[in-house]
Amino acid sequence: MENIKVVSDGYDTCVCNVDTGEVVYKTTAPSKKVPNMEKYIGIEVKHPYECTRKDQLEDTLSQLDAYFTKPARVNYQFLLDSMVDSDMSRVEMAVLKAVSENICGWNIYFGTTREIAESAKIDTSNVSRAIRNSKHLRVIQTGKAPKGEWILEINPLLSWKGDMEYREGRLMSWYLRVNS
Repeated sequence: MENIKVVSDGYDTCVCNVDTGEVVYKTTAPSKKVPNMEKYIGIEVKHPYECTRKDQLEDTLSQLDAYFTKPARVNYQFLLDSMVDSDMSRVEMAVLKAVSENICGWNIYFGTTREIAESAKIDTSNVSRAIRNSKHLRVIQTGKAPKGEWILEINPLLSWKGDMEYREGRLMSWYLRVNS
C-alpha cells in the first residue's frame, strides 16, 4: 500500500507518494483573471469617466476589468468612522450607504433621486442636499430636474466594485483633487 500525502504551499497543491517522493498529481492556483479586451478603449467603447449611461460603463469595464461583475466592496467601518468623526447627518449617512452599495462599476454610481431615496429609506427632497454636502461623493453629472438623474463618483476607500489594482490609481486621483 502506498503512503500518499497531500501537500500545499498556498500556491501549488501536490499529491505525493511519501515513500518514493514521487509527485502523483499537481495543481497550481489559478492566476489572476484577465479581461477579454476585444474592443479598443476610447475608440469602440468610451473611457470609464466619459460614460454617461450605465450600459456604456458596463461595456467599457467588461473590456478593462475582469472583476467588475463581482459585488461591490463597501467599507462599513470607514463609513461609520466618517459619521462619528464628522458632523454627518443621518440623511447624509443613509444616502452615502445607498450609493456605495449600488455602484455600477469601480466607484461610479448611475441612478435617480427616487432610486437613492428608496434605497436609503428617506424623502426625495433630502437627497440632493445630502449629495452636495457629502465629502465622500462627487457629482460628475446631473440630469433634468424632474427625473433627478445622477452620475456620482464615490470615495474609492468607501466603496469599490472591480479589480483592486485599478482602485489605487483612482484613490490617488481622488485625494489629489481633494488637496488641490
